Amino acid sequence: MKKYYTHIKEWFASLVRRDGSFDPERDWKIIFITSVLFFVLSAIFNGYIFWSVKEGKIFTGTEEVTTQRDLVNEKSLDRTLQYFEGRGARLDNIRSDGLNIVDPSL
Repeated sequence: MKKYYTHIKEWFASLVRRDGSFDPERDWKIIFITSVLFFVLSAIFNGYIFWSVKEGKIFTGTEEVTTQRDLVNEKSLDRTLQYFEGRGARLDNIRSDGLNIVDPSL
């Protein structure tokens, strides 16, 4: 166990320069390369999943799912239609007779 601890300690010590500072250029290169590598591997993996699903190799269903449509509630539909027909009649009445608005400045 001490051998691994010493190895890890030496590896972290190698990241720091002899004068005690870090190397930002090297750190940014590591971050950039790691990000690009992660992106490429992610794109490859997602492409594999996409083509596998498209060809039916993975995520295939064994039984067909049947869905039942909900029946329309006729009472609610009739109530809604009556409401909008009433609104349409009132709008037609307003269009033909006009509004009787009282002027508040009088």
